[in-house]
This record gives sequence, C-alpha cells and structure tokens, in this order.
Amino acid sequence: PKFWRPNSNFRFFRLFQRRDLSQFWGYSVFVEADFDELERRLINRWLDHGLDHTAAKKRAHDNDIVNAATVLNHRMPSDLTLIN
Repeated sequence: PKFWRPNSNFRFFRLFQRRDLSQFWGYSVFVEADFDELERRLINRWLDHGLDHTAAKKRAHDNDIVNAATVLNHRMPSDLTLIN
C-alpha cells in the first residue's frame, strides 16, 4: 500500500489550499492535543532554542498557538482523530 504523511495538521486546514489534496487521501488521521499540553510543548520548544521563559511564552502565543487555534477551529473532517 502507498503511504504519505504530510508534515503537519495543516493538511486538514479547510481554508488553506492543501484542502484540494484531500481527493488523493484514502484515509486521514488528525492528531489532536489538549490545548494546555500543546502550550507547554510549544513553550518548551522555544526554551530548547535558547529563549528565556518570557520570550518563549511570547513566541509561542504570538505565532504557534494562534496557528494551532486557527487549524483546530477551521479543520476539515478526518476519518480518525487521535487524542494525544
């Protein structure tokens, strides 16, 4: 069987042009994380890149969390949703 995994959950973003690729999917899986856990992971990512906690939190909230909320609020349906 052929298997293709796009890089992120943006593939489910219905307002984004990638929605047109859905005609090529036989089965789709969306990975959803608890929002508090997502925030913790995103802040830790920026801490790992050397930012202090204040800068890491700002960076996560000004960009990553805004993007995650947009995807979650405007995503296309999936065949399976995994809660992480």
